[in-house]
Amino acid sequence: MIGNPTTGQFITLPRVQTVREDISYFFGYDPVNGEYKVLCMTAPHNSTSSVLVSQEHQVFTVGAMRKKWRKIECKHPHFANPRTQWVCSNGVVYYIAWIGKVPSLMCFDVGSEKFSVIKLPSDGYVQYLSHYSEKIAAANVLFTGKVDLWVLEDASKPHWSHVSIVIPSWTDSYDQFDFFTLRGRLGTGELVFAPAFVTDPFYILCYDLKESKARKIQVEGIGTHLTHIHVYLDHVESPMFLEL
Repeated sequence: MIGNPTTGQFITLPRVQTVREDISYFFGYDPVNGEYKVLCMTAPHNSTSSVLVSQEHQVFTVGAMRKKWRKIECKHPHFANPRTQWVCSNGVVYYIAWIGKVPSLMCFDVGSEKFSVIKLPSDGYVQYLSHYSEKIAAANVLFTGKVDLWVLEDASKPHWSHVSIVIPSWTDSYDQFDFFTLRGRLGTGELVFAPAFVTDPFYILCYDLKESKARKIQVEGIGTHLTHIHVYLDHVESPMFLEL
């Protein structure tokens, strides 16, 4: 389902016709044609191969007359974990995937429905994707509150620049051994961090890149039975919560 929490509207997508079990979904917006699309990729769950590859690629256009998935071609064999984080910027969905045994940045043009590949920076292990100003950044977050960002300055070359920041008051917001993630950037320019394992209440942390200041936002009312939630930002950059 696709839900708009502002209007309270939900759209149920048609069932994906596949015999495979590993399914990855990505949601993107084409600003030229004003269309929202869902990209779906499927892969065998119990493959005997040491290298997994998505074998079906399908697209659903939200609001189209024909309420069905369309199969499309991908000339770059790759595999994306179903929990892979993604961001959509200027009509392109970016997500980290594996080409063979090499992690790469996949690009899906929502309008043309074409795939392309960008080599990730080799300076460090990349965990997350986020917006950084008007650009895309790959990130590695350490337990100490240090964040290494590789900013994609030019996607056509491509060229990455490195930025390292230390979040103030990190240990005041998170325990030393908490597992936390970078979830993206708000319209205010703040980076958003959230723990993966939570109690009720819990906190998310917003870091202002320009002012080098952090603020905590308390979240409560989710119930005491939840221990694992997924915090993400939708296309209007509002924090949302999805129970896993």
